[in-house]
Amino acid sequence: MENDFFLRERIENPRLLELMRLVRKERTSQNMLDVLSEATGCRFIVPVEIINDTFSLQAVGDKNGRRFMVAFSDSDSFDINKKSDDQKAVASSFADLIDAACQENLGLDGLILNPGAEEIILGKDMLKDILKNMAPDNTVQIGDPDRYPVDMKKMIVEFCSNEPKISKAYVRFFQNSDASSKGWLFILACDAPENERNYIFDTFNRFMKPYCDGLECFTAGADEEYAKNAAEGAKPVYERA
Repeated sequence: MENDFFLRERIENPRLLELMRLVRKERTSQNMLDVLSEATGCRFIVPVEIINDTFSLQAVGDKNGRRFMVAFSDSDSFDINKKSDDQKAVASSFADLIDAACQENLGLDGLILNPGAEEIILGKDMLKDILKNMAPDNTVQIGDPDRYPVDMKKMIVEFCSNEPKISKAYVRFFQNSDASSKGWLFILACDAPENERNYIFDTFNRFMKPYCDGLECFTAGADEEYAKNAAEGAKPVYERA
């Protein structure tokens, strides 16, 4: 963990909490990607138990006998769920949180965020993949593919032509440095309120999935920083006249 002392400050992550609530309503690939992307820059609260002057991480079990490390996204969520008024906790970065949950000697099956509320469970295999993709030497490359899947561009144009709030659409190919993860990033310029935009993006992503040659696909807004960088210099596949 990044802090050897018990937590005394308050931690607030309003954007992360909002995204976690959205995942609870609709667990789509894009919503989960948004949560994980936001989480990488957040500090979390990890409850600990003091036993014989040493502390151990708190874990909860499910009906199948699996055990998950517990962490909270913010002080309010921790306060509501802590076992007692003097419950101790430490702060952790997302990377350190994952690393702790994956320690083989702890025998955990993963990590649970905000149990009982916005509850999101991340299994150990998924955590290992996330940790691997967060490694500094495992960079993600984004650019043009050698070829586009059959009908991909045509289907992008078909969808966008029938959705008046989309003004531009880009498609980029991504893969990490060891090629263990690769797929398609769709970038849409969409003039709609956030809830409606999320619905449009999710519908578009599901519509395009059959045309992605079985690879992963994600949809992002053209105003998001990483998407804006990915689209820089690229020619839009679709642009409303």
